[in-house]
Amino acid sequence: MRRNRREQAIHALNRLSSPEVDNEAAATVIAHTIEMEKQINEGSSYIAWFRGTNLRRTEIALVAWVSQNLVGFAMQANQIYFFRLAGLAAADSFKLGLGTYCIAGVATLTSMYAMSYIGRRKIMLYGYAFMFTMMITIGIIGCVPETNATRW
Repeated sequence: MRRNRREQAIHALNRLSSPEVDNEAAATVIAHTIEMEKQINEGSSYIAWFRGTNLRRTEIALVAWVSQNLVGFAMQANQIYFFRLAGLAAADSFKLGLGTYCIAGVATLTSMYAMSYIGRRKIMLYGYAFMFTMMITIGIIGCVPETNATRW
């Protein structure tokens, strides 16, 4: 339909759908949708992401995606491996990893309930602030001489 080959498009629709479907009408709807998309996208560009109300939307989307990595979610997925690198025994690494996954599960269920009272944004921002603080603390502890206490 995008290449103005309506008959071939209808033939493809006939092969893909059941006989009860009116593919002529479906092709008309598809053609109308394509035309609407062309009109909506006319005059738009990537630079429009950074102008007006789109700038705020872009900032919100970027913060939502980037903040996950800034607070350590990527490292959490491999935490048992990192515990092993830190010198913990395999059994201890697994137990510690399992414990953190359980805490994360309980926190997720709790936040689902609390969201209706506190709000999604506050829960997210407070959670990020807490996790960022914990990562800074762990980073500082990682800089001090290694002992049994700092290893755990």
